[in-house]
Amino acid sequence: MPLTGVSVDPPSVMFAGNGWNIGTETSPYVTGSFLGTGTSTFNMTITYTAGSLTFTQTVPAFSQNITSNPNWSVPVSAAAQSFLNGLPRGQTFTVSVTVSTTRPERGPFTASSGGFTVVCFCAGTLIATPRGEVAVEDLRPGDLVLTAGGEALPVRWLGRQVVARRFADAVAVLPIRIAAGALGEGLPKRDLLVSPGHAMFLEGALVNAGALVNGTTIRQETEMPDLFFYYHVELDRHALILAEGAPTESFLDTAEPGRFDNAAERPEWPAAAAMEELPYPRASSARQVPARVRARIAAAAAEETTPAAAAA
Repeated sequence: MPLTGVSVDPPSVMFAGNGWNIGTETSPYVTGSFLGTGTSTFNMTITYTAGSLTFTQTVPAFSQNITSNPNWSVPVSAAAQSFLNGLPRGQTFTVSVTVSTTRPERGPFTASSGGFTVVCFCAGTLIATPRGEVAVEDLRPGDLVLTAGGEALPVRWLGRQVVARRFADAVAVLPIRIAAGALGEGLPKRDLLVSPGHAMFLEGALVNAGALVNGTTIRQETEMPDLFFYYHVELDRHALILAEGAPTESFLDTAEPGRFDNAAERPEWPAAAAMEELPYPRASSARQVPARVRARIAAAAAEETTPAAAAA
């Protein structure tokens, strides 16, 4: 039976699940499967299309026995990565694959993936700096960020951690989505996504985001790609920085920096030095959340639901 087609259905473009995380993709690749039997030599082009913009990647000819190995995998070229990195966040794009073979009467064949999105999930969080709000992934060591008290402190290290959903405890790793205004006083200014163990500063206490979940305005995000990224900002001391306008803690070195993908980039502390934690009580579970914080969250949620009920 000769080759009858090529398939990328379901779409299998392997970078960050259904998105492209700008500047963080180190070895992305496109995969799919052939339909048919026997051995053929294949010529392939991969086209990335975003609106009126396109980039075509030519794949060197290769031979493959698709009876025993119907699957194929092609690295996204450096030039194609540059094209995708140049797209604005939120831009959707498609990937199409065209294949011709040594049996021209059986081709060429073209198949397209579904849409993907240029994203920086969690990495898209905006951090207050003296020069305005900056996406966390764009911060570099030495850049200044603003604290809740108005100080400008330099970034010491930006920790980066990739999470593979397949191998992780969902409750422990899936981010908490704090809806705009859910913390009261109009904060955060936009939806904020942080790891469950990352603390927000509320009513004089550090409260882990996972402890704030109420199922409505604050909930655990389940619609996540197979791979996603967390970023953490370390300063020379534990401090409150502003994420989407809301006070939240900077990275505290008791949180095992070795788990980060770029731990080797972290400057060493002096042997006798230790980062001192902020002098505030911490709530790590729902039962530890102070009553005044629960009341604040409930009041903010009520403000969100009252207009909707009145409109109904």
